Amino acid sequence: MGVVLRAPEGAEPRHDDPFLIVDRELAVQAVSRNAELVLSVEEPASLGVPLEQFLICCNGDSEGGKLAQLVEAAFAGVQPSSTHELLMMANSEIRVGVRVTSCGAPPGALLVLTPLAVQGEASSNGRPAIHRQLASVGGFDSAA
Repeated sequence: MGVVLRAPEGAEPRHDDPFLIVDRELAVQAVSRNAELVLSVEEPASLGVPLEQFLICCNGDSEGGKLAQLVEAAFAGVQPSSTHELLMMANSEIRVGVRVTSCGAPPGALLVLTPLAVQGEASSNGRPAIHRQLASVGGFDSAA
């Protein structure tokens, strides 16, 4: 069982991509199973919770201004031009890439997450190390 949402062509998540759906007020309305793993949350408990309790901008935008702008742009029908890096609130060392686009019905903003790297860690070749637990959850192939 599940809900069928529509997203612009090419913006829809793959079957294994972690994603969230938020409303205009930045309240979480749905969480995919893989997003539950990435964010260490369970969907029933996370519904209606403000997005900034899970993700914040890397620059410390605790007020959610940048997130609010991205969500408003999605509601206005603006297609994402890039992926934005955010930090997880549960562990501010972990970064995720987020692509925000519109979805519906009902209208919402779709946030597709791509697990990135853990800040401060580097692999033997000097590139950022990929957090192994996150790398195994959707989107790894696009993080390299």
